Amino acid sequence: MTSMSHPHRPAPACSAATGGIDNTARPDSPTPPRSAPTSPDGERRTDLPPRLPAWARILLTAFLIIPAASATLLGLGVLSLFGKQDLFWQTDEIAMVVRIACWTLPLIAYLLFSWALVRWVDRRPFRALGLTWNRNAAKALGIGTMLAVVIAVAGYGVAAVAGLGAPMEAAGAAGVEAGPMGPLLIVLTLIMLLVRAYVLQGIGEELLFRGYLMQSLARRPHAAVWLSAFAFCIPHLTSTGGQQNLLDHLVYLLIPFGFGVSAGYLAIAMRSVWAAIGIHGGFHVGNAVAGVILLELPWGIPVHLVLGLAHLALGLVIAVRIPASRWAEVAEQGPYGR
Repeated sequence: MTSMSHPHRPAPACSAATGGIDNTARPDSPTPPRSAPTSPDGERRTDLPPRLPAWARILLTAFLIIPAASATLLGLGVLSLFGKQDLFWQTDEIAMVVRIACWTLPLIAYLLFSWALVRWVDRRPFRALGLTWNRNAAKALGIGTMLAVVIAVAGYGVAAVAGLGAPMEAAGAAGVEAGPMGPLLIVLTLIMLLVRAYVLQGIGEELLFRGYLMQSLARRPHAAVWLSAFAFCIPHLTSTGGQQNLLDHLVYLLIPFGFGVSAGYLAIAMRSVWAAIGIHGGFHVGNAVAGVILLELPWGIPVHLVLGLAHLALGLVIAVRIPASRWAEVAEQGPYGR
């Protein structure tokens, strides 16, 4: 027998599971709780603002580079437990392997700090840092490295020809003494150079400043680039690169500030923090290459100006070539997407 229903009112739906009336379709029934929004890959998206104000995030990022960079001391501490702390400073093959191992510790600290900041301060997933490795990341790393090496070699070369700055010995730039080297020592020296440029410094520092901080401030993309470069200068106030006075220290900051700007804009243009890592690591590789070519690197205020301004110019050239649609995308989703 079929049930009769009012001609102007639909019959209530019956639940097949219970045989009763399903009230969820009625307008006067309570609205069921809605699930949290998710991204296309199923991860929860909160889109909530960071827990700390911008100034606190800037200072926190600038401060965390100190304990992260000091993580090498943990390796020295372990060596000292066995009375082998002098091994870190020796130049034979075993000592070089030990030094390479110790240089990986800061990278672990940088990864942990960056993850904690983006996850608990900004409430975003780790992939927002732009560290995803793919074909574009490899291309970005290569282009960043190439640009930085060219600037370093050309900058030092111009300074040397023009007689700018005082000579600084380039021997030992890779952490070994100059002299005859066998095949194994040559290979270890090249590995040390790359580990020092990228693992000890480039990857971790750029993940913290151009990865975390730049995406954290990305609502204003240009300001994010410049503020991350400025924050990068704060820990470099204590850098010892042959500076003799306050003016030397201040002008020296133009180098980390300059390649911070070029690294930030290149990372935005190439959608990967690996571009910034390439700029940073390439700066150190370029120093070593220029040292091999010139034997003595010119150093001082004129050289700092040449290198810093060259990176600033590169950054500005990259910035003007980024289309407006990309800037809007960065402001909405961050430099590396959600």
